[in-house]
Amino acid sequence: TQKGLNVSGASAKLLGGDASFDGSTQADGSLRFSGQGQVSAEGLRRATELGALSRLASHLSGQAGYRASLGFVRGQPEVSITSNLVGMTSDLPAPLRKAPEAPLPLRYQSALATDLAPGASPRDTLRFELGSIVQAQYQRELGPDGPRVLSGGIGINEPAPAPGSGVRVSANLVSLPLDAWEGIASRLAGPAAPGGREAGDVAGYLPTQIALRAQTLDTSARQFSRVVIGASQEDGRWRANVEAEQFGGYVEYRP
Repeated sequence: TQKGLNVSGASAKLLGGDASFDGSTQADGSLRFSGQGQVSAEGLRRATELGALSRLASHLSGQAGYRASLGFVRGQPEVSITSNLVGMTSDLPAPLRKAPEAPLPLRYQSALATDLAPGASPRDTLRFELGSIVQAQYQRELGPDGPRVLSGGIGINEPAPAPGSGVRVSANLVSLPLDAWEGIASRLAGPAAPGGREAGDVAGYLPTQIALRAQTLDTSARQFSRVVIGASQEDGRWRANVEAEQFGGYVEYRP
């Protein structure tokens, strides 16, 4: 209409569940929608356009309710999704294993930067929280080819760090089943799309620095106790200082 768009009481099938939403043009000219619905693990697995999230859903079952909002400000999207994940089961290794009846609050939010210099490329902050287990935050530049990660931090049982560049992980774990997580990481990376686009998109969110403490670290060969690892990646090569009750030393690794 001449006054803008207005949607009320709309419904749709989305990601294996029913969704309802409303939306309208705001006084500042932005377009915003809000809604709620159910999402199923099977629906996520079928949504192959979601890339790594679709592959991660192979470790999920059941369904859960969610609330979501979507806005378009100066042509750029802002997204917010929340869920308690009750009804969803996860068979991921510790610390992300979850029974269906257990609540695990999830929050995903992107917010556009408002303090940019005139003519600068738009930027946003992407935040992800999973209960008190995972906190992640990324600073991104929004270009015609999609978001580009400028810096980011992932905290696992720790606050998310805020490096000036690269992506840093700070983790404090009771146990780390290393072989299991290596297999999952490989599966999430998935096959590269023509031109390597998807692999490049995922890589921007992966860590380049790791600070990890684990009471136990398990491999197929043996278990290590009181492990402390400081690692960084450069030119595709990981360099790490490792300390444990059983050994200590310096390691280099090229995947």
